[in-house]
Amino acid sequence: MPYTPQNDLAPFVNGSRTYCAHTFSCRLPADMAAVDRSCEQASDFVSRFYRNEEMSVNAELLLAEYLVNVIMHGLSDCEKRSEYIDVKLCAYENELKVIVWDHGREWDGLFMSQEKAEQSLDDLNERMIADGRGIPIISCIASHISRQRSCGLNESIFIIPRKP
Repeated sequence: MPYTPQNDLAPFVNGSRTYCAHTFSCRLPADMAAVDRSCEQASDFVSRFYRNEEMSVNAELLLAEYLVNVIMHGLSDCEKRSEYIDVKLCAYENELKVIVWDHGREWDGLFMSQEKAEQSLDDLNERMIADGRGIPIISCIASHISRQRSCGLNESIFIIPRKP
């Protein structure tokens, strides 16, 4: 059966508890050019809602790092040619909820404490290593990360707090 949000996302979307009037949604193919465009659009949405450059930059950075991880590490070469990733941002007064649905493989290691993430980034900087920054960056930005998998569909939720 081909991937459709109506078929795959129904268990997650219908279970949603909180209505959010300010949302941004997009569907992107699993390629880097689409990631760049989608992240820019998401950043524009966040900037318009919060009028806060830090929120906008954090949302764009988190989303870009996570989508690149899904494409580079979660999908096979064959899947990259046919896979789509769905993204939804829900803007609330005090936080931004970023939700990503993908069919990448299941993996652990997305959860890292703020302290451990900062240590990891310091270590990578000290050793001048470019790779391996995605998860620590995401962990530094998000105050909460949750992930669930059902019928081959991953739902990842990131909460970005609004700072005064």
